Amino acid sequence: MKKFIGITFLLGMAVIVLNSCNELWKDPSKENATGHVTVKITDAPFPADFVEAALVTIDRVELRKAGSKCPGSPVTTQNGNKGNAKGNAHAYKHSYGDLEFDCDSGFVTIATDSVELNLFELRNGVTEILANAELPVGEYDMIRLHVLDATIVLDDGTSFPMKVPSGNTSGLKIKLSPSLVVNDSEETEILVDFDLSRSFIVKGNAKSKKGIQGFIFKPVIRAVQESQAGLLRGFVYEGDEIPVPGATVSVILGNDTITSAITSEIGTYKILGLPAGTYNVVCEKEGYAKQETAGVVITERKSTTQNILLVKNP
Repeated sequence: MKKFIGITFLLGMAVIVLNSCNELWKDPSKENATGHVTVKITDAPFPADFVEAALVTIDRVELRKAGSKCPGSPVTTQNGNKGNAKGNAHAYKHSYGDLEFDCDSGFVTIATDSVELNLFELRNGVTEILANAELPVGEYDMIRLHVLDATIVLDDGTSFPMKVPSGNTSGLKIKLSPSLVVNDSEETEILVDFDLSRSFIVKGNAKSKKGIQGFIFKPVIRAVQESQAGLLRGFVYEGDEIPVPGATVSVILGNDTITSAITSEIGTYKILGLPAGTYNVVCEKEGYAKQETAGVVITERKSTTQNILLVKNP
């Protein structure tokens, strides 16, 4: 149920990284230095027992250089014209030392292979790499995904293709905050998280397969640098540690739901890419009282365990 866009760079403390990057640009011997990027994709769960697959096809992944200016020098022109918002945004090739890459309006292309993802297969910490690339050193502030199509398939084989808002034209844009800093010969990873529970909206009666008239695709996506994030895992149970499968575990900061997960057949859950901070964790399942745990602390690069006891409604 999850598929992955990842970017790989090993980053240190923010201040140190920024300072080292500034010094790097001043060092003529490293003016053509590059760093390595890996892009992965995952998703938050879509809690619908009658859905067999949530398919998304992505055929291009890009990162935007902060300042929207392509690094290096243009060396050739593709197709003889400048790219546009209709999917031809990569009209120019640039050179950067020994590296040659596509770039337009600051967006550097890091993957062009078409990949169909079944987001249902990416549950509880499962990820898939969408891109690995060498990039010019510097700061990048946005990911853009070119999405060809999206389809929901029910367990009886019925499928519902959906229109992709801007994803198959100008692309789906996901802001990186803080920005990603690529240093010389270093690696880092970025996790792109599709929240299925909020990205696919049912048209008709969601309680019955016969009542479903289709789905609307309104993607809710976040992007996190894994090197600056932690993970949350745990066991949801009732009574004498009896596992509760299919429960929804949501991570909330203030009034915002950051992401969510659904417990496995043995009652476990795992949520990746949570920025360091203090959250509320809410666990829900039909037939049980909602359980909310406040003050769950997530630490950078560490795992936090939060087990949850659910009590059946009287």
